[in-house]
Amino acid sequence: MLNSKLQRIKELIQEKERVDTELAQLIGESEKPKRGRRKKEDNTTLPAGAET
Repeated sequence: MLNSKLQRIKELIQEKERVDTELAQLIGESEKPKRGRRKKEDNTTLPAGAET
């Protein structure tokens, strides 16, 4: 049951992406960057008082 739900979620996400792309083409918008977490940079500094 869980696998079938996950499969349906994946299908719906793919369909949404397809629809979003088609709408952007019809409206004339440029494709927006994909959403997601930003990659951490290697040389980041910790806030003051943070322990390592």
